[in-house]
Amino acid sequence: MDTKSAYLGMIASSTLLVLSACGGNSGSGVVAAPAPNLTITPATEPETPAPLPNFNTAEYRRSNGLDNINALGAYNQGGTGEGVILAIIDSGIDVNNAEFSGRIHPNSTNTAGTASDIQDPDGHGTFVASVAAGDNNGIGTHGVAFDADILALRTDREGSCDSDDGCSHFDSDIAQAVDVARDTGAKVINMSLGGGGASFALRNAIDRASEDDIITVISAGNDGDANPDSFALVAQTQSANGRVLIAGYVDDDNVISDNSNRAGSAADVFVVAPGEGIRATGLDGDEFLVSGSSFSAPHVTGAIAVLYDLFPNLTADQMIELITSTATDLGAPGIDEIYGHGLINLEEAVQPQGTMQTAAPTAAGSVSMTMLDTNVQTSSAFGDAIPAGLNGARTVALDRFQRPYEVDLAPFASVQQRQLGLGALLDTRAEIAHSQVGDADGVLFAQVSMQHSQPLAPHLLEQFSGAFADLADQRRVTGRMTVLLGDIALKSAFNAAPDQPLEPLRQARLISLRDTDSVSYGIGRAPSGSAFSVVYQLSDAVDIGLDTNYAAQRDTRLQASNDVLTSAQSALSLTYHTVQGTSVSMALGAVVEDGQVFGAQADNGALSLAQGTRTLYAQSAVRHWLTDDTYVRAVGAYGSAQLEAPDAASLIGASGPIGISSWSIDLRSNQPFTANDAVLLSVSQPQRVETGSAALNIPGQSTTWFSLNPTGRQIDTEVAYQIPLAGLGALSANALMRRDLGHIAGNHDMAGFIQLSSQF
Repeated sequence: MDTKSAYLGMIASSTLLVLSACGGNSGSGVVAAPAPNLTITPATEPETPAPLPNFNTAEYRRSNGLDNINALGAYNQGGTGEGVILAIIDSGIDVNNAEFSGRIHPNSTNTAGTASDIQDPDGHGTFVASVAAGDNNGIGTHGVAFDADILALRTDREGSCDSDDGCSHFDSDIAQAVDVARDTGAKVINMSLGGGGASFALRNAIDRASEDDIITVISAGNDGDANPDSFALVAQTQSANGRVLIAGYVDDDNVISDNSNRAGSAADVFVVAPGEGIRATGLDGDEFLVSGSSFSAPHVTGAIAVLYDLFPNLTADQMIELITSTATDLGAPGIDEIYGHGLINLEEAVQPQGTMQTAAPTAAGSVSMTMLDTNVQTSSAFGDAIPAGLNGARTVALDRFQRPYEVDLAPFASVQQRQLGLGALLDTRAEIAHSQVGDADGVLFAQVSMQHSQPLAPHLLEQFSGAFADLADQRRVTGRMTVLLGDIALKSAFNAAPDQPLEPLRQARLISLRDTDSVSYGIGRAPSGSAFSVVYQLSDAVDIGLDTNYAAQRDTRLQASNDVLTSAQSALSLTYHTVQGTSVSMALGAVVEDGQVFGAQADNGALSLAQGTRTLYAQSAVRHWLTDDTYVRAVGAYGSAQLEAPDAASLIGASGPIGISSWSIDLRSNQPFTANDAVLLSVSQPQRVETGSAALNIPGQSTTWFSLNPTGRQIDTEVAYQIPLAGLGALSANALMRRDLGHIAGNHDMAGFIQLSSQF
């Protein structure tokens, strides 16, 4: 079979060369570039090369196809094709051209004539080599893989190149060239050729190359057909083993060129690359603008060489998948019959792909851990301690192609900034059911309250936007029951809405913004779920109580996750009441968390802090009534938490128990100014880690330790006021200032809330 390779062009001296279009039979214009007077000199290495030189040079910008494939993204990672053998089966190469000086492989040969005669008689092979691997020497343009070794394999029959039909290449000579490329160790073969279907001998040669993990890139052809040339369709045969790509071409705007053959039935093995008006160097160093799929194919070939330079351990199958899966999607979404997989994209190809894996130590060695969901988002109790502890820490992670990347661990650590639960304050429409019974002697008393908060009416809901609209559109059900049996008080409550406090149910209540984030603010307090307590009055002065609560929420880190995060608390308390209106209580309790640490999810991939906690705590509280309507209350708690090891291996881990504290001081007064109004002054510190350390274990590095103490101490100061409005209900207002928010030094904010409650 006679295969053609050609272009249509005009050299600077106006000598006309007319050949058939690259990879096809119809002409595609090649116009002489308005090139300056060029001085051709051998490329020389700088005396002191920088580790990563500036590749965005004037020469790069003149090489007008490189920007379209985002070549800088690979160059800036150090990928230049160095050490990779790139085979070009074509009309030979201009052996004296400075663009290839010192990089023409000694195994280069002519399989259609005299073996040593690889000199290009036509210019087509030189153009292709220039686009694929022209030197980055500051002269004219450079190719994609400018440091690659070029294996020039000349296959044109001597004297076959003419002005009308281009050069003739026989399949037997091409097959022999493929075998030379295979024997030489080429990683990728470029065939900017076109014509009829490949012969049995050529398919066998391609099969042998594919079996040896070699990729072949073939030009699609330039007839504007719905399918690639018959010659290129060898990519669909069993002998290709999926390791042959077809390259169509696009213009500067990444639109398929009119003359480019489309993907058609070969969409699965089809990509596109720049091929219209490409500036390239030809015979004698003259510069031209060339067009055709003959010049999109070497863009793909050069890109593969660059990627093999960066990732030499990739198999051919992995490389094909990398090139196709990272291509920029053009045309119809997904793989389509015009662009196939789309435009090759080197910048995307050098980025990590898929699930990142890193080695994490275990007692038995190390295991592979995913970093896809790695984001140690710790409770605000830790503040910025863990991000600070990971600052500067780096490890090696592998993407789905097993490519190693050095990963900075600090960005994977963050602090969960707990938001004020305004949903607890935004009462929409509420249906309230309340019932109580009691005997005449007061020995038995029972009270049941139920509140069903419903969304606002549609015409009212439209007045809200963003998060407030979501809150106003919620349904919440809360309930509370109290039973007094002589000296015993039984209380229970349930509240399925997160971040809503277990407050007595009444139409208007003075509430602290602090209480909307009960996990963050107090040790042993659950934000939702169910609660039960029993209090036994030992005497007029002494009570003993048992409190329990339980909360559960779905793990929200992954949309498909069905894991439930739970928190259970129990405490035994003793309270002493004085005749002067003062009560003092002490409590000992325990909190058991599963799937979270101090209210935050902390079991995340390779940076899993823990899968749960076991916290023992002591709490003391003092309440003193200044008047019949005014009291001051101080509460302080300290806990010792033992963190449970995560389900899988982790790069970090807490060492020993962690100390945690919280406290608050409240002044509450009823009717300070008018009948039925109320005021609250509050100063508090949310949960904060006071003691503890963690170890960082990165394979190949010595263990390092860092403190779990945050840099700041959050102090909240709040003023709340509520006043009844005759005929309307009640108006309440809250102002809150949070200093060192999240226990991060210098992180301050303020919040305010105004609420109008009305019964109708």
